[in-house]
Amino acid sequence: MLSNINVLNALKAPSRAVEGRAYVYNTDGSTAYTFRHDDYLKEFTIERLGDNSKFFGFGVSHKANIKVLDKERELVLNTSNRIYPYFINRSTGTTESIFTFPYMDITEVNRDENTNELSITCYDRLYKALAHKVEELPLTTPYTIKDFVSACSELLGVSGVLLINISDEAFGLEYAEGANFTGSESIREALNMAAEITQTIYYIDKNNKLVFRRLDISGEAALTIRKDDYITLESKTNRKLTTLVSATELGDNLSVTTGEIGTTQYIRNNGFLDLREDRATLLESALAVVGGFTLNQFICNWRGNYLLEVGDKISLITKDDKEVYSYIFNDTITYNGTLSEVTEWEYAESEAEDADNPTSLGEALAHTFAKVDKANKQVTILASEVSDKVEAITQLQLDTEEIKASVNRIDANTQDSIDGINSELETINKKVEATMTSEAVELKIQ
Repeated sequence: MLSNINVLNALKAPSRAVEGRAYVYNTDGSTAYTFRHDDYLKEFTIERLGDNSKFFGFGVSHKANIKVLDKERELVLNTSNRIYPYFINRSTGTTESIFTFPYMDITEVNRDENTNELSITCYDRLYKALAHKVEELPLTTPYTIKDFVSACSELLGVSGVLLINISDEAFGLEYAEGANFTGSESIREALNMAAEITQTIYYIDKNNKLVFRRLDISGEAALTIRKDDYITLESKTNRKLTTLVSATELGDNLSVTTGEIGTTQYIRNNGFLDLREDRATLLESALAVVGGFTLNQFICNWRGNYLLEVGDKISLITKDDKEVYSYIFNDTITYNGTLSEVTEWEYAESEAEDADNPTSLGEALAHTFAKVDKANKQVTILASEVSDKVEAITQLQLDTEEIKASVNRIDANTQDSIDGINSELETINKKVEATMTSEAVELKIQ
């Protein structure tokens, strides 16, 4: 959370001297327009959009909808422009600009021909991450997770990577031959995987940096939302993270748990995790960081505070004076001459999965590891049968291209065999018919 005593005092005042504005930039970085509430600007909403099915390992993107009144039809806006929404604090008698949000690229402009109101939709650069693929990254092996996300930031056109509450060491896992990607995965999917293996969330900040932030589980809340701050509050049951499962395409799942009753988060088909020999160790280390992480499910409509940033920890005081905790993942800030905010988090149940390892190869198999090497298109199956005196290990490596070719050959050979069988049956039938005719003649002569 941004620290600004003047703004905090102004936001708590009965009458708040808050003004919303927005800069509009051209492609070359020059300012095209400045929207103010006393000229063009009618209102804007800024949404921070996270993932309600995870405790970590996801991105929080920003979406803005800005409404301006263009009576003279003089504004020229298109998808080459970008917008930087911000606030002005006038409580001290001076104009103090407060920037909390990233700049956003315009994706759509609609005009109401009756009122000449423009509705402008824009997103931050994480929106474009869906359109880019891993194969576009300028990477050479070996590389680390930090190298990978830095290449992503360069591709997305943001100004570097910032780590909060986490060291460079956590991003230092090295991949001699590259992580397990085919190259067709979107950059957004890959960033989710990087955040999963580092137990972080990520977003674009006000300085246009790609931020990976490990949430402060045990620290103090950045802001307490009290009963006189909110209009309505629905506080529901807590969700406590107690189990992690690494789940792969072939079902060789690994599971670690704190032993408590709670919620499971699945790390599915993660290119930074699946082929590593230390997968179990990494999972244990992850649980040590996030095990017991508790979030309250709530929705709060309140007066708002634009100093809050993505990932900030907040506390809420309920009507019966209980204190519950959550974080800024999903919320909507609205400015229409005054400021309001709706902040929420409600867990979205994911599909139930079996956290145990499969036993389809028989009860004698103590463990089966199945690795899908997406880059080299190979499947490796390692099965071990363990007894008191004997340990037998069998490894089978399948090349998916060769499998396809073999299937094609089998199909051709099968057809040849069928044709041969049909030919032989036809010959046998002819011999039988000839024999039966001969026997009938002999009987008639006798």
